[in-house]
Amino acid sequence: MVNHKVAAVIRHGMTPIMCVGETLDEREAGSTVEKVVGQVTAGLAGRSGAQVGALVIAYEPIWAIGTGRTATADDAQAVCAAIRAA
Repeated sequence: MVNHKVAAVIRHGMTPIMCVGETLDEREAGSTVEKVVGQVTAGLAGRSGAQVGALVIAYEPIWAIGTGRTATADDAQAVCAAIRAA
């Protein structure tokens, strides 16, 4: 579904902002990078390098939304590095 939305946004000449993130259970299980990289891979499948280079990927851990808990700068940097490497 996200992949189709990214394609539609591109098709209409706008800049996609694709949000990715993990649940608390996934984080505690140590599968944050696997989950987020999987989301990025699926969401960008079929997009050209130029299309990927022109969009925004936002890391927003699901467990931090409205809970009062926040990801540390080190957490965010680690996930962002994994996204860049994917």
